[in-house]
Amino acid sequence: MTTPNTGAQHGTVTELDRVTIRFAGDSGDGMQLTGSQFTATTALFGNDVSTLPDYPAEIRAPAGSLPGVSGFQISFSSGDIHTPGDRPDVLVAMMAGTEKWIAEKFAGKDAIAEANRRALHAGYAFGETTEIFHTHYRVAAAHLPPGTYRNITGNEATALGFVMASKLAERDLFLASYPITPASDILHQLSSYKHLGIKTVQSEDEIAAIGAAVGAAYGGAMGMTTTSGPGMALKAEMLGLAVMVELPLVVVDVQRAGPSTGMPTKTEQGDLLMSMFGRNSDSPIPVIAPATPAECFSMAIEAWRIALHHMTPVVFLSDAFLATGAEPWRIPNIADLPSIKVENAPASTTPGFR
Repeated sequence: MTTPNTGAQHGTVTELDRVTIRFAGDSGDGMQLTGSQFTATTALFGNDVSTLPDYPAEIRAPAGSLPGVSGFQISFSSGDIHTPGDRPDVLVAMMAGTEKWIAEKFAGKDAIAEANRRALHAGYAFGETTEIFHTHYRVAAAHLPPGTYRNITGNEATALGFVMASKLAERDLFLASYPITPASDILHQLSSYKHLGIKTVQSEDEIAAIGAAVGAAYGGAMGMTTTSGPGMALKAEMLGLAVMVELPLVVVDVQRAGPSTGMPTKTEQGDLLMSMFGRNSDSPIPVIAPATPAECFSMAIEAWRIALHHMTPVVFLSDAFLATGAEPWRIPNIADLPSIKVENAPASTTPGFR
């Protein structure tokens, strides 16, 4: 374990400005749960927090192998921070993913396996009972603007932002989506807001999803769809249609790495050029890109403000880091949020086309 070299010594307590911790273990060891609980506790203490969950794909690598490692990195500070840190100051490695690995690695070699197990337990006992560390480390609460805060991920903030946009626009929100990592959480969360007038549909594929969203927009609702890179490629033609008929539509692209099906659990801002230019000529559309997990809330509202006021589809460009990362979010005062309501054109009294 290493400790940062910054901070002033005060008896047995060292004040630190920032600490970065990484929890690591085998897939299934509960690293994401451990990290999430640690994050919640740190946020309640008043630190500014930035997290980076790092989990294997659903098709899991063999237990004990490097690709199967599940990690959760959290950086917390007494000041304003925007990243989960370049490298950890403290690495917390779980023993259970280790003991199983030893048993499998040295199967049939009982003497070697037992020697490794004893070394592992001896190291654990040494760290638990030794008194070589005489200093406690403390990170003071951050001086954040006054208000009520909660810990929030980018996908959670995005979903709440769209709900708020629906209320500020005084229109029904309709989401049609085909589940895809790392955007699926938005569909999951919005589907729980039926009592707020939110309608969600799990479509059979990406093209059907944007087709339903276009239809909802044509009918006067706030039609939207969520996806990632592979789905974004499939939605291009319908985006062009929405441009042609001047429909307010929001497409959420939670980016991940690589072309085609890509790497669903690795973050990369790989869809920028496709979002900006992946259509035929004469079909430009606005692209909104939040910078932090908490900013996803206000940018979701901004995406709908632009879509409604300018009658155009808008791409909301998030990524896997923002989607699953978390930070403290100051809950806004609803009375301070301006209306984004746009009145429909009055019905014509003149027969025929105008």
